[in-house]
Amino acid sequence: MRKRAKVSIAALFVLLALATALIYTQTNNNSPIAPTPTPTPEPKPLEIEVKVAPWGDMYRKEPDCKEDFSVELVYPKQNENFTTNSLNLTFNAGAFFWVVEKAYYTSDLFSGERWIDISKNQYTLDLQKTFSFNLTNVANGNHYLTLTVIFHEGTRNNATALFNVLT
Repeated sequence: MRKRAKVSIAALFVLLALATALIYTQTNNNSPIAPTPTPTPEPKPLEIEVKVAPWGDMYRKEPDCKEDFSVELVYPKQNENFTTNSLNLTFNAGAFFWVVEKAYYTSDLFSGERWIDISKNQYTLDLQKTFSFNLTNVANGNHYLTLTVIFHEGTRNNATALFNVLT
């Protein structure tokens, strides 16, 4: 009976050794040093700087705008592709006899309206404005930015820039 117990113990020991070897090969089949995952950098927040300047000659005899209460996209061309995440958009706005009093812009890049500060001195000295938008950290994809201008007698008009960022 002792011999049988020794054989049983030996067989059990061999089975345990095989099970341990099998578990080890299943769990350590990867390279000896696991690679450290590279952290994904946080995207930088979108930044938009807006500049407003007089457009054309304020003492003009004829208006520079093509039609009354116009808002025109000057740059870029519609659906232009940019290979950088920083870009400029330019609009002209004007009327024959009315002052550009207020303006705001909307975009798929943020929610809501963003009003543009136009000081009293700015809008009483000239009837036409150039709006320049400097955008940085723009996400990849198709985007739009719409400028809406309100003239001092209440008329509103707008223009939209459609652009693609492919970085």
